[in-house]
Amino acid sequence: TDKIFHRNFLNSLRFVTGLVLVSGCVMIYMHRVALDASRRLAQIRPEPMDPAITGGNIGRRRRKKRAPGLFESLLVIAHSPYLLCIATLVLSYGFCMNFTEVTWKTMVRRCHPDLASYQKFQGWFSTALGLAVFTMSVAAPVITRMCGWHISALIVPMVMAALALPLYASAFHTTG
Repeated sequence: TDKIFHRNFLNSLRFVTGLVLVSGCVMIYMHRVALDASRRLAQIRPEPMDPAITGGNIGRRRRKKRAPGLFESLLVIAHSPYLLCIATLVLSYGFCMNFTEVTWKTMVRRCHPDLASYQKFQGWFSTALGLAVFTMSVAAPVITRMCGWHISALIVPMVMAALALPLYASAFHTTG
């Protein structure tokens, strides 16, 4: 039965890889069609020459602003309390997600020692996660409009804490 599972898994992996390849080719084709249509539209209707729209820069070349280097960017972040808070939030979120994911996958692996049941659970979980992400993508603007930016920004850390605390408590309970 293990050989049958590996053969079925290999066939499904090939099928999914083929779907990804075909969808990538379709996206490249659609991009080319949209780009060609955009170029044709630009030939029919050139850019506006009204100084109020162009900012009075008709015929003048704009000098490109030099992008700051890594060290300069870090200095800007260090001197801005808002950017420093956002950077701390993003880094903390990344660390929490990595630690939680490692712990969670280890616990799932213990619950599903058989490769077939583990793959089945991961497939189910990926589907549920995709539905949750889609739902939140639709609901996020509504939540932000109803509750404000501050409350909607606090939802992610609160949900992470509410889900990670029981996970770590059960992990420490089983190992301790």
